[in-house]
Amino acid sequence: MQNILVIESSSSYLQMIDLSLKQAGLNIEIARTDSEALVVAKQQKFDVVLCDLDKIGTEPIQLIKQFCILAKDNDSSFIVIANSKLQNKKQEAMAAGAAQWISKPFDPDELLNQVLAVMH
Repeated sequence: MQNILVIESSSSYLQMIDLSLKQAGLNIEIARTDSEALVVAKQQKFDVVLCDLDKIGTEPIQLIKQFCILAKDNDSSFIVIANSKLQNKKQEAMAAGAAQWISKPFDPDELLNQVLAVMH
Protein backbone atom coordinates (compact mmCIF):
# COMPACT_ATOMS: atom_id res chain seq x y z
CA MET A 1 0.00 0.00 0.00
CA GLN A 2 1.23 3.49 -0.84
CA ASN A 3 1.87 5.79 2.14
CA ILE A 4 1.02 9.48 2.02
CA LEU A 5 1.93 12.06 4.66
CA VAL A 6 -0.58 14.91 4.70
CA ILE A 7 0.44 18.12 6.45
CA GLU A 8 -2.73 20.16 6.81
CA SER A 9 -4.19 22.26 9.63
CA SER A 10 -7.62 22.98 8.11
CA SER A 11 -10.19 20.39 9.21
CA SER A 12 -12.37 20.89 6.12
CA TYR A 13 -9.50 20.46 3.64
CA LEU A 14 -8.11 17.59 5.70
CA GLN A 15 -11.44 15.77 5.57
CA MET A 16 -11.68 16.22 1.79
CA ILE A 17 -8.06 15.08 1.23
CA ASP A 18 -8.40 12.13 3.58
CA LEU A 19 -11.62 10.89 1.97
CA SER A 20 -10.34 11.30 -1.59
CA LEU A 21 -7.05 9.50 -1.00
CA LYS A 22 -8.45 6.72 1.19
CA GLN A 23 -11.13 5.94 -1.40
CA ALA A 24 -8.26 5.35 -3.84
CA GLY A 25 -6.76 2.80 -1.44
CA LEU A 26 -3.91 4.97 -0.18
CA ASN A 27 -2.66 4.88 3.41
CA ILE A 28 -2.78 8.34 5.00
CA GLU A 29 -0.80 9.70 7.95
CA ILE A 30 -1.82 13.14 9.17
CA ALA A 31 0.32 15.85 10.73
CA ARG A 32 -1.15 19.21 11.65
CA THR A 33 2.15 21.10 11.98
CA ASP A 34 5.48 21.13 10.19
CA SER A 35 7.39 20.03 13.30
CA GLU A 36 5.04 17.09 13.85
CA ALA A 37 5.42 16.13 10.19
CA LEU A 38 9.22 16.14 10.34
CA VAL A 39 9.18 13.83 13.36
CA VAL A 40 6.81 11.41 11.61
CA ALA A 41 8.81 11.55 8.37
CA LYS A 42 11.99 10.57 10.17
CA GLN A 43 10.26 7.50 11.64
CA GLN A 44 8.35 6.23 8.61
CA LYS A 45 8.79 6.05 4.83
CA PHE A 46 6.29 7.95 2.68
CA ASP A 47 5.79 7.77 -1.06
CA VAL A 48 4.33 11.27 -1.19
CA VAL A 49 4.34 14.22 1.20
CA LEU A 50 1.36 16.49 0.60
CA CYS A 51 1.74 19.82 2.38
CA ASP A 52 -0.47 22.87 2.73
CA LEU A 53 1.99 25.75 2.98
CA ASP A 54 -0.61 28.25 4.19
CA LYS A 55 -0.58 27.47 7.88
CA ILE A 56 2.75 25.89 8.73
CA GLY A 57 5.16 27.33 11.29
CA THR A 58 8.33 27.12 9.20
CA GLU A 59 9.24 29.30 6.24
CA PRO A 60 7.67 27.28 3.37
CA ILE A 61 10.78 26.94 1.21
CA GLN A 62 12.85 25.80 4.18
CA LEU A 63 10.30 23.07 4.92
CA ILE A 64 10.40 21.85 1.32
CA LYS A 65 14.20 21.70 1.47
CA GLN A 66 14.09 19.72 4.73
CA PHE A 67 11.67 17.20 3.25
CA CYS A 68 13.61 16.91 0.03
CA ILE A 69 16.71 15.98 2.03
CA LEU A 70 14.67 13.25 3.74
CA ALA A 71 13.15 12.25 0.39
CA LYS A 72 16.55 11.43 -1.07
CA ASP A 73 16.86 8.73 1.57
CA ASN A 74 13.42 7.23 1.05
CA ASP A 75 12.48 8.16 -2.55
CA SER A 76 9.40 10.24 -1.77
CA SER A 77 7.90 13.18 -3.65
CA PHE A 78 6.74 16.51 -2.20
CA ILE A 79 3.51 18.15 -3.37
CA VAL A 80 2.65 21.70 -2.33
CA ILE A 81 -0.90 22.87 -1.74
CA ALA A 82 -1.20 26.64 -1.40
CA ASN A 83 -3.67 29.42 -1.91
CA SER A 84 -3.09 32.28 -4.30
CA LYS A 85 -1.36 34.51 -1.73
CA LEU A 86 1.68 32.20 -1.93
CA GLN A 87 1.68 31.95 -5.74
CA ASN A 88 4.83 34.09 -5.77
CA LYS A 89 6.61 31.20 -3.98
CA LYS A 90 5.82 28.65 -6.70
CA GLN A 91 9.07 28.96 -8.68
CA GLU A 92 11.11 28.93 -5.49
CA ALA A 93 9.22 25.87 -4.22
CA MET A 94 9.79 23.96 -7.43
CA ALA A 95 13.49 24.90 -7.42
CA ALA A 96 13.72 23.67 -3.80
CA GLY A 97 12.48 20.24 -4.86
CA ALA A 98 8.68 20.23 -4.90
CA ALA A 99 7.34 17.85 -7.54
CA GLN A 100 3.94 19.54 -7.98
CA TRP A 101 2.08 22.71 -6.97
CA ILE A 102 -1.68 22.56 -6.44
CA SER A 103 -3.58 25.82 -5.97
CA LYS A 104 -6.50 26.18 -3.57
CA PRO A 105 -9.31 25.69 -4.01
CA PHE A 106 -8.78 22.40 -5.79
CA ASP A 107 -10.88 19.53 -7.05
CA PRO A 108 -10.40 16.27 -5.07
CA ASP A 109 -10.02 14.31 -8.32
CA GLU A 110 -7.30 16.71 -9.48
CA LEU A 111 -5.50 16.20 -6.17
CA LEU A 112 -5.70 12.42 -6.48
CA ASN A 113 -4.42 12.55 -10.07
CA GLN A 114 -1.45 14.68 -9.02
CA VAL A 115 -0.61 12.33 -6.14
CA LEU A 116 -0.80 9.27 -8.39
CA ALA A 117 1.32 11.01 -11.05
CA VAL A 118 4.30 11.51 -8.72
CA MET A 119 4.25 8.07 -7.10
CA HIS A 120 7.19 5.85 -7.91
